[in-house]
Amino acid sequence: MALKKGNIAMTTKAQKNKMNKLDSLVMDLDIEIKDEKVIATITMNSMLEPYVRNRMSGVFKKDESGQVKKSGGGHLYDPLNTYKKRIEKYLLELLQDKISNYKLCEGYILFDIEIHTVPPKSFTKRQTVFAFIKKLLRPITKPDLDNVVKTAMDICTGILWKDDNQVIELRARKFFAQEEKTIIKIEMDINEYKILGRANKEEEELWNTLQQN
Repeated sequence: MALKKGNIAMTTKAQKNKMNKLDSLVMDLDIEIKDEKVIATITMNSMLEPYVRNRMSGVFKKDESGQVKKSGGGHLYDPLNTYKKRIEKYLLELLQDKISNYKLCEGYILFDIEIHTVPPKSFTKRQTVFAFIKKLLRPITKPDLDNVVKTAMDICTGILWKDDNQVIELRARKFFAQEEKTIIKIEMDINEYKILGRANKEEEELWNTLQQN
């Protein structure tokens, strides 16, 4: 099921291209609750677009006649917050279809994301084999993984878990593939992990060992 694009003000061609991807976006959520854990897999039929900031040498303002002119220095922020909110809305709808009474996870999170991108048409047969089958030829082009990870975690926060600081393990990878795709695999503890009570004999001995070092 694809998201429908609405009437959105966009400032650059790059931003338009990113927003246009929502026309054909297909997202799927596979989720299960087992043994106080939530296991979820999110798949998208395109690369998740990272939140970026467009740097510009000036600020655009309207003068008295209503004409837009650039003046001074400053930055124009990419309104991809709208892009993220649309994906958040779609993810929430998928989640509610699967689990109507879902409770935000409060424990540890293991987060794994894969970005699959299409190689250039200039690839030779050998390069294609090394990229698709041997997985030794990997993309070193945009998007930057750290930005994609941040966007993905922002989307999931408040829908699957409470706060990004719950992520204790993170893995992010890029691969060449025949079609663009984003795969996010998440393992979440429902409740916060707590150690209560007094130390037992073994733990006392281990504590004493720490004091000796």
